[in-house]
Amino acid sequence: MPIDLNATPDLGYRFLYWVVNGEKIKERSITLSPEEPITKVRAVFQPYRHPLQDVLIVNEISCNNKSSGDWIELFNRSDKTVKLEGWLLEDSKHTFEIPEASIGGREYLVLCQDAGRFKETFPESYNFTGDFEFGLNKRREHIALYAPDGALVDVVDYELPPTDTVFSLDLLLPTLDNGDPENWEMREGEGSPNKANAYFVESSLRAERERWLRIGGAAGILVLSIILLILRAQRKI
Repeated sequence: MPIDLNATPDLGYRFLYWVVNGEKIKERSITLSPEEPITKVRAVFQPYRHPLQDVLIVNEISCNNKSSGDWIELFNRSDKTVKLEGWLLEDSKHTFEIPEASIGGREYLVLCQDAGRFKETFPESYNFTGDFEFGLNKRREHIALYAPDGALVDVVDYELPPTDTVFSLDLLLPTLDNGDPENWEMREGEGSPNKANAYFVESSLRAERERWLRIGGAAGILVLSIILLILRAQRKI
């Protein structure tokens, strides 16, 4: 029986090549045939931090939406446009090579299982590409983003309770570590592709409301102080 091998680097590393019986093979996925004598197999990795690690991140995941198909939203934390042609998106079993696409600074790019269905479901979405054709597991999954040089740039693993409702898996804030499960939430509904996640919007509104309340409170104290000063001045007269 053939043996399939896939080299998976950790964050901070990149895959260089396999060494099979002394021969270098640069493809990350290889198949070993039982008909060929194999004496030694080794994957070679190199410590390497890609410049876009912690910059280009998985921000939202939809893995249970029958109308739009599955999709994954990326967010660019930087102010510069990033071109993604030739990058790889992988789940636990499949690989998708991203076609010609780019993501602007502080913007989003959605990778779709079916771009046609996605557009019908989200007609206002403006930056998406596909089709990666395979579906995501709605219970547990491994999602990885690789640069063309073999470096692992971002990775998200999730394990979710069973549910039949439509939901999205949202990173609470785009500044948080998306490798920490505590920074994600399951939210009922079809999600918010190409937009800020719901929790981020809600927290921003709360912060703005609290700011105006503080401003209003300070203004009230100032007005009261002025009135007291006027009253004191009148008493002296």
